[in-house]
Amino acid sequence: MAQLNALYGYSAGITSAIILQPLDNIKVALMVPPNDMAIRSNPILNFLVACRYIGQEGGLPAFYKGTIPNIMKTGLSSAIYFWGLRTI
Repeated sequence: MAQLNALYGYSAGITSAIILQPLDNIKVALMVPPNDMAIRSNPILNFLVACRYIGQEGGLPAFYKGTIPNIMKTGLSSAIYFWGLRTI
């Protein structure tokens, strides 16, 4: 039964990583200005500007950049968490 909970946790982690990765990339664009932008000349100030910048730079795949490492990290940590809830 605990292994089944770990599988549920792993699938939940993968699902959340895939769904939330675009928002995470937008958050990073808002926090850290890209190298090709001067901070004072043209900063990313809001959500829509960040979306436009990411879309212009790499299209739709740019929103999912870094998904594989995030899936590995989130899936494993969720699996351990769900397994631990049942066994401890």
